[in-house]
Amino acid sequence: MNHLIGFVLCLAGFAALAFAMHRHQRDIIDRSPPLTTTRALRMVGAGALCFALSTQHFAGS
Repeated sequence: MNHLIGFVLCLAGFAALAFAMHRHQRDIIDRSPPLTTTRALRMVGAGALCFALSTQHFAGS
């Protein structure tokens, strides 16, 4: 079960980071959202990856 949680968090984190890129935003919605949205997506993506790492690290302890 812990591996599934880590996988889902990694998937969500990388998806948020990918959508935070201006090129991907233009491909998906044909425009760039406000800078605050891009920054929020970057923080959410990085946070999800850090949380996934911590869940997997402490699951082995």
